[in-house]
Amino acid sequence: MTSSNFIAIDWSSSSHSFVRIDDPSFSQDSSLYPTPDFDSQASSNYNNDGNPIEKFSSTPRISSTMTPPNVDNSFLISFKKFHMTRISKASYNKIYEFRRSKSFFFEIVDHHLDTNQLHLRIHTNDYLMLTIPIKYHSTSALPNAKYQITKGLQHFFSSQRVIPRRIQHKYFDMIRQKLLDRITFIRSRENKINNKNTTTKTFFNFSYKRYRFHFGIFIICDHIIEAKGLSLPPQHCEVPSPIVMSDNRYECGLHFFKKYPDGIVFVQNENGDFIPKIQQQNKQLHANLTFDRWIKKESKLIFSSRTGISYNLRYIVCNSNRKLRPGRTHIYHKLMNYFQFTPSPNPKTAKKQHIRFEHSCHRILSQEVIKPGAVSSISTKLAAAKKRRFLFLPSQKFTTPLKHLCYKKTVNIPKQKNYNFTIPHYFGTNANTTN
Repeated sequence: MTSSNFIAIDWSSSSHSFVRIDDPSFSQDSSLYPTPDFDSQASSNYNNDGNPIEKFSSTPRISSTMTPPNVDNSFLISFKKFHMTRISKASYNKIYEFRRSKSFFFEIVDHHLDTNQLHLRIHTNDYLMLTIPIKYHSTSALPNAKYQITKGLQHFFSSQRVIPRRIQHKYFDMIRQKLLDRITFIRSRENKINNKNTTTKTFFNFSYKRYRFHFGIFIICDHIIEAKGLSLPPQHCEVPSPIVMSDNRYECGLHFFKKYPDGIVFVQNENGDFIPKIQQQNKQLHANLTFDRWIKKESKLIFSSRTGISYNLRYIVCNSNRKLRPGRTHIYHKLMNYFQFTPSPNPKTAKKQHIRFEHSCHRILSQEVIKPGAVSSISTKLAAAKKRRFLFLPSQKFTTPLKHLCYKKTVNIPKQKNYNFTIPHYFGTNANTTN
């Protein structure tokens, strides 16, 4: 790191773990914490004749592991502001949005990087927060993760002005536990040794009325930024990372795909196993991959553990050997059918799944359009479900276009020479395959 006051966790190392204050295996250095002289204390319990005194003091002996009163184990907590520009604020990049929501990422350390006083920072995009550090005291030279998060939340709640004290007391333990769980999730994802592109968020959402917050664990981007054309030394990007991947892959939303430009696609071999196919991800690669899945009629089972529903999904072609009309130039469509509702064998989980599924049905089907003089019927409810692409009956099926793959011309039958990827061709009489 460029600054000696900056504290960050070495997540890739398994040798460092959080130190618990109540861990009996943790012992202080005897040179820093001198042991009291119990022999001199014991000699005061005898009189001049050498006989023991009957009444002893009720004060217990001082343990050698207790912190002496002259040792200062205090640490500082302050806010540090970040800003992100020129990036889409959708999906996990919503943590960089500062108008609709505010983000707060807590630094957690597990070892000292220098001999200076420990200084924890809460990285935020709320520019109304004061950056003046406040001192907090601890009985340990290095507090554990729970104590660091506790004091960090205390610092946050004492600085904000929108969440009342009653709500703070109600959700304090929940927010702290979610932050502790987030540390476990991040470590589990980063320590995996594989090339899959599965992501784990470093934050979670919390809202109160119209106020939205993103609380998370700070993982520094640390991308080297070079000032082109200027005689300035390279700097490290200190913006928090919204996601982490396996093999310790993490960057901010602006630099992630600059550091990891080559995507990894998993394809199915002859034995049915998924193997990585390392190629640069672009439109041509994904178009050919979609073509292979269509020509092999691969079907994918979509299952939701939250609602207990499942359905099949596969690619079909509707416009292959006929002239195209404007607005209907999509090469592929997704066919969704074979709906099933399979609740969990656990009664409590099954009850929650029923409630969530019924809530979804009520939300979608209540948007049916009833013409004047007509009444609600099955046809109007099916029309509302089709409009929202919602499955709730086994007999249902509908298609939705794959909008990023379209034909170029709408007056002629598509020709392969006009495309740099393989396009489907039907030479039979049945051009509209939806089975």
